[in-house]
Amino acid sequence: MSKGIRNLVSKRKRRFKEDGFDLDLSYITDRLIAMGFPAQKLEGVYRNHIDEVSRFLEDRHKDHYRIYNLCSEKNRSYDEARFHNRVRNFPFADHNPPPLIDIEPLCKDMEDWLTEDPKNVAVVHCKAGKGRTGVMICCYLLHCRLKLLAQEALDFYGDKRTFDRKGVTIPSQRRYVHYYGRLVSSNFNYAPPYVRLREAKMNAPLSSVNSEVYVVVSSHVNKKGYSSQTCDVKKGKEWIYLPVKDEDARPMSGDIKIELKRTNFVRRTEKLFSAWLNTHFIFEEGKKVKVTNGCDITASDQNNHNTPNIRQSTCGSMRESWELEARAGEQEVQVILTKSELDKANKDTHHKLLPEDFRIELWWLVSYVNKGGSNALESRESGSTPSTITPSGSSSDEDDDDDDEEEEGSDWDSAEGSEVLL
Repeated sequence: MSKGIRNLVSKRKRRFKEDGFDLDLSYITDRLIAMGFPAQKLEGVYRNHIDEVSRFLEDRHKDHYRIYNLCSEKNRSYDEARFHNRVRNFPFADHNPPPLIDIEPLCKDMEDWLTEDPKNVAVVHCKAGKGRTGVMICCYLLHCRLKLLAQEALDFYGDKRTFDRKGVTIPSQRRYVHYYGRLVSSNFNYAPPYVRLREAKMNAPLSSVNSEVYVVVSSHVNKKGYSSQTCDVKKGKEWIYLPVKDEDARPMSGDIKIELKRTNFVRRTEKLFSAWLNTHFIFEEGKKVKVTNGCDITASDQNNHNTPNIRQSTCGSMRESWELEARAGEQEVQVILTKSELDKANKDTHHKLLPEDFRIELWWLVSYVNKGGSNALESRESGSTPSTITPSGSSSDEDDDDDDEEEEGSDWDSAEGSEVLL
């Protein structure tokens, strides 16, 4: 009976069924393993039991394994002595990507371990061993140049870990794999400027008639963040404009989170979608725009296929939200995200919450690259060397998306390398 329950929990993930083992575990390569959480007591009935995981590793990779625990949840710890204390903890929140600057330290630790002995293997797990685990494994495949493109790494992991090739499905997690791929290819040049949101424009949500909607911008450091002004959603309204008061828009740098929230007539607030972005790529990939006397907006033609879909637009009635002039030295940048690029919204495959052609335009004001005060534009034009990635400390931010579980509760119908691993 327990085997049947485990198979239900595993869903479309590949299980290891050899030599008397039946584990939610997959070899991504001969030396890189993805698995579900090693549980105890009752939870061990439907997840990998820690006794079986220990027996598997001792039997097949004795003295040559290291475990990487990505769980940040308070109840996701275990007795590391069961694995001879060969456990590294790199926690980040479920349903979310890791802080961008925390990816390289984990990849470097894995690289050092696998280089140390050709028999060594790395075992990566989160709760269900799919989403967060996939992000870090894909990043490592890029880090060691086993895969050169982020999409190749995502496809490879999806094929090895699941039967339907849907390994990493949350848009923000996939976006951060693409981010890391670009950092690897640029030799880790990383110079995140400070940005503040000026206005958001989007199609009216279908499910939010007779309610108010607003955008929240936050970060790992500033979890409360700031909000745009609210807008009433009425029947027949096609577009929503959400300006941010100049005094509320505090500059943020690095990883930032965008959320669209609505409050209905009984004052109940819920989140419609979210997205994590990094300010380095907002500046690098966004359209630099210039407001003229008329309504035309010119944009630089920067084509990129590995990051969020970013397009050119015209201003229309957004003119009224641009009453305040940008602060000295700020560059205006436009980023557009489509429905498939938004967490939670991408699972609305029947278009009950948002129209099929939904998109949100985010207008950012970009200012300083670092606290020293150098301007983002001047930094790049002068040829100064951007900062390199340094660890920030692991994130333990919790996401309250109880209905948007990345791994077990997800909607499956939604949307030349290094020798180290060989």
